[in-house]
Amino acid sequence: VTAGPDTFEPGATRRSVYDVWNDYATDLDLSWYQLDVFVRTLEQYKANHRKTDFTGLLERYLEEGTPIPVDVAFVDEYQDLSPLLSDVAEKMFSRADRVYYAGDDRQAIHEWAGASPEYLLRFSGEVQVLDRSHRLPRQVFNLADKVAKRIHRQMEQQWQPADREGSVQRLVYPDHIDLSEGEWYLLARNSHHLKTWKDLCYQQGVSFSTKDGWS
Repeated sequence: VTAGPDTFEPGATRRSVYDVWNDYATDLDLSWYQLDVFVRTLEQYKANHRKTDFTGLLERYLEEGTPIPVDVAFVDEYQDLSPLLSDVAEKMFSRADRVYYAGDDRQAIHEWAGASPEYLLRFSGEVQVLDRSHRLPRQVFNLADKVAKRIHRQMEQQWQPADREGSVQRLVYPDHIDLSEGEWYLLARNSHHLKTWKDLCYQQGVSFSTKDGWS
């Protein structure tokens, strides 16, 4: 017997599992029956072994926890909070004299984990836009801003780059980079792709450091 749409309690998104699945059903090779079996099995496993998960800990805090005794609270990266985390933050700092929420809706990349940038877009308190980047030089800023303008839902805001020119170069192959002069900070999407940069450093005889230490 499969579960009905309202069988499971809302989790990180504060919506039913069925509603969330229905939003993505056309893009997933996953039937409601398959998801129903998975969720039922997971919930039964946690009950049998007296286990919980991060969502369960947050839900328990909402039911049993008490506010934290602080005067001022800062909630950073607010665009990446799920509705459940937003509820937790609201309760956690409900006795604070002031609460600051810092976020950038154009950096919202965690909707896959239940984050809802809509909370930031609908924010009803006093809003202050930090309108200058101290990190991005002009050339990098222009490229980033061009990409970001393709985001359909975002706050109206004007911001400016750091007061230096910088440069943007597009390279077809990593070995087109000459690391023999100056200092370099090489970034990758994740640790797996850092191997490309490590290999390049070895090939050019350049010492380097990562979170694991020196080469």
